[in-house]
Order: sequence, then C-alpha cells, then structure tokens
Amino acid sequence: MDKENEIDSLTKEIVTLYEELTLLYDVSETISSFHDIDKITSGILRQIGEVLHIESISVALWDKLEELLVIKASLGLPEETKGMKIPLGEGGIFSFVVKEGKPKMGPDARTDPVVKDLLMDSAIAKPYICVPLKAADEVIGLVLAIAKQDKQTFSSRDLKLLLSAAIQTAIVIKNAQLVSDLKWLFITTVKAISSAIEAKDPYTHGHSTRVTLYSLVIADQLGLSREIKENIRLAGILHDVGKIGIPVEILNKPSGLSKEEYDEIKKHPDAGSKIVEGIEHLVKIVPGIRHHHERYDGQGYPDHLQKENIPLLGRILAVADAFDAITSDRPYRRAECTEVALDELRKHAGTQFDPEIVDAFFLAYEQGKIYRPETENLSFKKFFLEEED
Repeated sequence: MDKENEIDSLTKEIVTLYEELTLLYDVSETISSFHDIDKITSGILRQIGEVLHIESISVALWDKLEELLVIKASLGLPEETKGMKIPLGEGGIFSFVVKEGKPKMGPDARTDPVVKDLLMDSAIAKPYICVPLKAADEVIGLVLAIAKQDKQTFSSRDLKLLLSAAIQTAIVIKNAQLVSDLKWLFITTVKAISSAIEAKDPYTHGHSTRVTLYSLVIADQLGLSREIKENIRLAGILHDVGKIGIPVEILNKPSGLSKEEYDEIKKHPDAGSKIVEGIEHLVKIVPGIRHHHERYDGQGYPDHLQKENIPLLGRILAVADAFDAITSDRPYRRAECTEVALDELRKHAGTQFDPEIVDAFFLAYEQGKIYRPETENLSFKKFFLEEED
C-alpha cells in the first residue's frame, strides 16, 4: 500500500512539473509570437488561466505619466474592465504589490474595494493571488488571479507557477514598451520630414498619408505580408522626400511646366532614394521611393524599368499616387471626381500601371475600402503603430 501511495505521489509531482513546464513553454511561445503589448498580455492570460483553472485573471500595467495602473487585458471579468484606470491609494492589494514589489495571496479579494467593484459585488468569497511584473527590479505592472474553477484556495504551487510566468512576461512587455517608444520616435522623425516636404507644396497637404492608406489597402487585397506592409507605411510617407530639393516656384507654379522644369521634377525619385539609402533603417524602402514613377511599359523614370522588373513597392505606390494626384487640387487644375480617376487607372492598366495592382485597387473600391479620408482627423500614432494580425 505504501508503494502505491509513493507511486501516486510521484505521479502527481510529475504531472505538476509537466504542467509547469508546459505553461512556461506556452508563455514563451506566446510572447515571441506577438509584438503588440495587448496581444502579448491577452495570450498569456489564456495560457495561465487554462493551466491554473482560474475563474478570472487580469494584467494591469503601470502608467508612469498618470501614476496609476491600467488594465490591459482580462479574462472572466466584464469587457469594460479593459482600459480601466486604477489609482493606487493607500492599502489594498494593488498598492501593496506595486509599492513593495512582492506577491500577495488571500482568502477573499472582496476585502479590497477596487477588486470588489471588478467582481461586480460577488456574494461568494474569492481567493486571490496578485504578483508583480518586474523588469530589472522595476515594477511595471501586476497579474491578478481570482478564484479557482474548482472552488479550492490557491496553493504555494500556484503562486510559484504564476511568479515564473510573470518573470518572463515582464521582460517581454518591457522590451515591447522600449521597441514601441523607439518606433514612435523613428516614425515621428519620418513624419517631420514628410511635413517639411508638404510645407513647400501646400497643395499636397495630406498627400503622403493618403497614398500610404491607399497602398496599404492594395497590400491587404493582395494578401501581402506584415513586413511588406510595414515597408509600405514608410515608403508611402517618404515617397516624395526628394521634392525637398526642388525650388518652391516650380512646385507651386500655377501654369504648365516647361521641359526644363519638368525635368527638374523628374529628379525627385532619384534624389529621394539617395537621401533614404543613407539611413540604415530605411534602406529597405529605397526601391519604392526610387521607382514609384516607373511605368509598366518601360516609359517611366528614372530607370525605365518595365513590368515585374519594377519593384513591387514601386508598382503599388504608382497606382495609389496617381489616384490621389487625380483627385487632389493642384496649382494648375481642380481635383477630378473619383469616377474620372478610376477611368484613368483602368485606361492605363497594362501601359502605365501593373494591371494586377489596378485590379486589386478596383476590388478594394467595390468593397468600400477606397475613399478619400479626412487626413487631418487621422490619429498618426495609431495609424503608424498599429499591428497586423
């Protein structure tokens, strides 16, 4: 009988160890699969909730500017809890974990007024574990697990497992925050360059953002990868960067351009590519900037490439750029309506434009995805930092 008990006990230990290792592996897989903090936290909560059989679990991150916690993801709690802001105040579960940087367990989370509100005034005692998310001794948030599905209290094994998962999670969230901050700084710089170009030519205000939007819609229609879409975001915003060296009197000339003036305009793809190729993180978009005025029949510029020899970025930007140019006011003419622009794209498919790209543009238009946005109302940060699924 003792032998059977020993085997039974050993079996339980093996099962427990297997569950711990599985959770840590699943958490590792989840955090390496996503780049977005919301997706990281949501994926991790699912893994932890399934292994520990938790009724409800949430992740809150510390907002340094507002000096409060913000719930980033939750399971088993009302949908409206996501995004909820929680001041620390004095005492309470959250205050202890954040200020002390230590975990806290208890028999009933309802004793904390903030948590009680989250639980919608449950009439049943709710055991809890709350662990800090720490990166380099800095508390960046916490994980709160409330009640087990089998109605049992949390064990020291549950605490150990949650702490292990929290360590991995905190490191990845901190890295994601740093990457997001760096990306935003980079994108802001890119936008500043674009704004400098548009300041020289007020008739093109919002042009780069609209070209980017149209190009991304085409990319979606073609089923292109996330990496290509990221390149499109940058290439779209910077495709006319070479115009920064063109005299204002040419850009804003209210009448037709002379041959010499047009030749000056035609230099901007080459000039733009030379500006961008000197920036390490922008080298990948040089083909889009250099070749967005090539023609499918080889009659474009600067290199007279044709058909598939024109880089894909250039072929996509060419269609988006032409559509926006036709539907925008210029110093020498008024904007045309959408129908005229669509007729021009269709008429020149196979000569000026890649017919496959034009087809994708038309399909997107028929699905209501192509429209002229109010670029002034676009959230630049949201638009350029959004993550693809």
